[in-house]
Formats: sequence, structure tokens, C-alpha cells
Amino acid sequence: MFGRPGVAYVYFIYGMHYMFNVVTEPEGSAGAVLVRALEPVEGVDLMKARTGRASALADGPAKLCQALAIDLSQNGQDVTRGALGIWRRKSFKESEVEVTPRIGVGGSCEEPYRFIVKGNPHVSR
Repeated sequence: MFGRPGVAYVYFIYGMHYMFNVVTEPEGSAGAVLVRALEPVEGVDLMKARTGRASALADGPAKLCQALAIDLSQNGQDVTRGALGIWRRKSFKESEVEVTPRIGVGGSCEEPYRFIVKGNPHVSR
């Protein structure tokens, strides 16, 4: 989380789940965004095989890591290029984005730090 912006910060939690974050702050300063979900558009059959599920493949941070086979070996990888990357496939209008309180955290739950696409069924719950 203290690395340079644009690198993956992957960690293992509860002895069973990986979490995928992207570092956002200058090197040496703590700051990252947890990638909580994605809408599968490519590689769906592979995601189904990895997760053993027919639907709800990546609608939560642990499910996302399982579907994409993200583990500690990707920690520190540059997400602006390479195998583990984030690319914009579609732009959203401000009216299509909803800001909500955080979920699944012990503190600061009331903070509006969760950004979702309104009405998208692939959003984490």
C-alpha cells in the first residue's frame, strides 16, 4: 500500500481470501483502492471453472480474486501494463455512478467511499 501509484497491492485475509487493491498515493504514503467487483465480459467460461459457480462470478472482492486467479504473486505488479491490468472499456456519465457508504469494514462505514454503477447486478453486496 506504500508502493508507487498504479501497482497492485494484494494481501491474504482471514487465512482464506485474497484482496486486490490498486495503490493511489505517492510512494511512501498509504493509500489504495480495493477493487470490490467486476462485470465479466471476457473469459467467463474460465471464471466459471475457477470459481465453480455459474453466476455471481466476481461480485465481491474475494470472488473477484478467485475468478481472475489473483494471488500474492501479483502483488507489486504494474496495473497500467502487463498481465494484470485495468483498462477502461466504457466511460460512465456522472448520473450513472452512485456513491454509497462503505460496506464490510469495521470503521468509517458512513464515509462515501464506495462508487458503483447504478443498477448493475455485478456490484458487491
